[in-house]
Amino acid sequence: MDNYYVDKQKLETGHHEVHKEWCIEIPPLEQQLFLGSFRTDKSALEEAKFFFKKATICTKCCGN
Repeated sequence: MDNYYVDKQKLETGHHEVHKEWCIEIPPLEQQLFLGSFRTDKSALEEAKFFFKKATICTKCCGN
């Protein structure tokens, strides 16, 4: 299982991006919201959508 975080700031597309804790693209601590530990990227994304309706996964660390 991996720990996941969502960026509290929107991307240019209006989405909030979900990252694994080791991602090189993870935002600074003050911009992160801890989502929890999940077995799949999809589960973390579903959790992020409770906080931000428009959420997406990071292509650098998720969805590979």
